[in-house]
Amino acid sequence: MQIKERLNEISNNIKSFATADDIKLVAVTKYADDAQVIEAEKLGVKIFGENYVGPALEKIKRLTPYFTNKVEWHLTGTLQKNKVNKAVGNFSLIQSIDSIELLEKVDARSKSMNIKQDVLIQINISNSPTKHGFSKEDFETNISKILSFENVSIKGLMTMFEHGQDSESLEKELQIMNNLKILLKSFKPENEFELSMGMSGDYCAALKGGASMIRIGRALFG
Repeated sequence: MQIKERLNEISNNIKSFATADDIKLVAVTKYADDAQVIEAEKLGVKIFGENYVGPALEKIKRLTPYFTNKVEWHLTGTLQKNKVNKAVGNFSLIQSIDSIELLEKVDARSKSMNIKQDVLIQINISNSPTKHGFSKEDFETNISKILSFENVSIKGLMTMFEHGQDSESLEKELQIMNNLKILLKSFKPENEFELSMGMSGDYCAALKGGASMIRIGRALFG
């Protein structure tokens, strides 16, 4: 199956399963070669995601001349504290803010650049020791602090689900994410917030569960 066919399949699934109004597809390019990324952009993909700051910045510089339209680049992988200075200002959205300490560093760097960096707060919904992010409880406890930084704009929440978990557990976690979004909106009722959840193996369930942003690599690029 070619990228065009895979993209059509993803688009059809979005139409079939999405419950949110405006779905954003983030094409994760970690394992895609340059030609595949260029082809995806020509087919209408507008947002690309990368896991690592250094390779992402090299890829952005290398591929931008080949793009026909303006695109967004999101950092979808873990942001190491020693990479904050390189990341801030170079990504439209940093999806992986996983601690107050990291927020503080991003805010300080943004202030020094006189910009406001858009971010998502990463939730470790399964409390897995192998995953990054705020626990549900930590997020609820720290929400006022999270929203207090002047040079960071909180655009929503991101999570990763455990691979291969049963549908009942997944539905519970989806509901928790929706509840956290409602809590976030209660503090900022004038704002609209994203729920970035769902990857190649579970994005249809995530769409049914309220995702407004899905991060797709393998299902698009093979």
